[in-house]
Amino acid sequence: SGAPNADIEPELSYGQIFRQTVEEFASEAQSHGIELNYVDCSLLFRGSQVALKRALNNLLVNAIKHSGGSKVSIGVRRKADRIELMVVDNGNGEFQLASSNGGAGLGLGIVRELCKDNSWFFDIESRPGKGTCARIGISR
Repeated sequence: SGAPNADIEPELSYGQIFRQTVEEFASEAQSHGIELNYVDCSLLFRGSQVALKRALNNLLVNAIKHSGGSKVSIGVRRKADRIELMVVDNGNGEFQLASSNGGAGLGLGIVRELCKDNSWFFDIESRPGKGTCARIGISR
């Protein structure tokens, strides 16, 4: 195996990536009165950490600034063929309206591009009065 190459990112678990992301956004979430949390997951992420963090960052910014809710959670669901990352909020579920109010749509466009570039699945589902769930599916 030899000496580690400086260009190769150390392998991180989904939980470690979630923790870093939540720590990065803690004060912004707090300033919007939002409780931000994540579900730990020891499964190792294989792929571009930069792309995944950018996608998560954009989803978190969108949820914090535009959901109108009090909670945002990041979690993961193991499916037979893929791992699904979820950013879930308990906001008004009117995410479509958010794109006309302060550019929320822009961040989602970036997430779509990142997912397309990495062959990840991206889906977002809003239920009025219940909140929004954004999902990124990564093949196992």
